[in-house]
Amino acid sequence: MKKIRDINILMSLSVYVCAIGLVVITQTEGISYGYEIKGFEKTLESIINFSAIIIGFYTAMYGVLLTLKNSDIFQNFKFHNAEKIVKFQLYESLISSFLILILSIALQILINYINPFTNFICAIWLGTLFVFVVSTFRAISLLLKIMFNHSGKEQEASVLGESKQARYDSFKKKQEDK
Repeated sequence: MKKIRDINILMSLSVYVCAIGLVVITQTEGISYGYEIKGFEKTLESIINFSAIIIGFYTAMYGVLLTLKNSDIFQNFKFHNAEKIVKFQLYESLISSFLILILSIALQILINYINPFTNFICAIWLGTLFVFVVSTFRAISLLLKIMFNHSGKEQEASVLGESKQARYDSFKKKQEDK
């Protein structure tokens, strides 16, 4: 499980490095500012709508997750100490959704006043948009895996291996006794 955690950390760091790279390249005018592209206002409107839908989806899914708290998949998360990874991915995606929503609304106003501050906000917006897209994909994939998890004993045995099955059953029993 440590390997999976390390891969998640590496993936998150690479997303942030790419986002910072986008901001730097945009600031050095290697990439044109978004507001210079025809149809940018409609793009902002679409991103505002999409991010609002994603925020609504997360809100609904978090409610469903509370009802699944004692399910097999959450027991697997606890058993493999993966709860922090799940929480991080969900927080990251929710925060990036709110950030892209706020920055998109701000850009709708700022594109009427082109100055260095607008350029900076546009560069930050591009980096945040990249983080938003990647983290949203990761979080929705994770949430769908949780929602459609149909693990039976046969699947658990094949996934965990016969040697780990006894430990897992013991762990699960302890969790049920609490």
